Amino acid sequence: MVRRFFAALAAEDKGKIRSLLYQEAVYRDSEGTLFEGAEEIVENFSAIPADILKLHTYEALRIVVFSNGDTMKVKTEDGRIRRFYTKKKSPFRRVRLDFAYNGTLFHGFQRQNDKRTVQGVLENILAHITNGSVALKVAGRTDKGVHALAQTAHFDTSSPMAPDKMFTILQRMAPTDIRPLRMEEVPPVFHARYDALAKTYRYTLCHEKDPFSAHQSLYHAPVDKNALQDILSACLGTHDFRGFAKQTPASDPVKTLRAVEIFSEGEKTHIEITGTGFLRHMMRIIVGNALRDLSKRTNLVKEALEEPGRDDTKFMAPAAGLSLKKVHYK
Repeated sequence: MVRRFFAALAAEDKGKIRSLLYQEAVYRDSEGTLFEGAEEIVENFSAIPADILKLHTYEALRIVVFSNGDTMKVKTEDGRIRRFYTKKKSPFRRVRLDFAYNGTLFHGFQRQNDKRTVQGVLENILAHITNGSVALKVAGRTDKGVHALAQTAHFDTSSPMAPDKMFTILQRMAPTDIRPLRMEEVPPVFHARYDALAKTYRYTLCHEKDPFSAHQSLYHAPVDKNALQDILSACLGTHDFRGFAKQTPASDPVKTLRAVEIFSEGEKTHIEITGTGFLRHMMRIIVGNALRDLSKRTNLVKEALEEPGRDDTKFMAPAAGLSLKKVHYK
């Protein structure tokens, strides 16, 4: 489909170009100029470079490399182009880092002055490895006490060191509460946050007083998994989730949840929710309200979905039980 689009560009076939674009398609050129909507893109198709050197795929992205070294990423859906962006050739290489961490002793992910954070620790180590400043761009920040089984970030560097060597050194230098999982060079247009298609969060309940799980789970009486599944299944689909945000969200409160899974592992129950996006504290309030509904026979989850503008009491589950399980790029 991408090849057909560039063939239509070369032939200046506006009808074909239009047919391969979503009506709401967006294009940003290498100078940062934004073209919004299929009609505007078609009328300015000459702004799109066409001298393709290479076309390949990374995760769900189609990557186009032009003869002048510029790079484009193309996001498609149902056989048409929804978004595409061109980036000028850069002297920097982009490196992706996947890693896990125990958030107990961190003041959240985001760098803060005079406080130990995941970003601060990793950036300091990577700056030492690359002999230059490093700014990590992460798929999603986590709050104090929240963990990650698999987090994703990227950074740009002028270091000639191979990523596998960087990875080996990082493994050796990382503290015991951060575990590097993989590192690789990626196309310069890949973005850990904006190219994520979905995320899966896990909330863990522990049904016995286990001191070794105290900072990775919520101590809670055994639950009826089927009843909890019924309560949480109401969140599936596309909804306005303002009712599950601690404060009025600055971003679009409409999110889509794709899956809810509840399963046992020994004396623990895991609640896993996958969605295209989450508001801050959304996962913890969904779980907290659902547990309240289960124990007190209230209808907090259903009511928050039906009337998201209401500012009723919200029961936020503690941070310790929450982990980012996976960031999905396919």
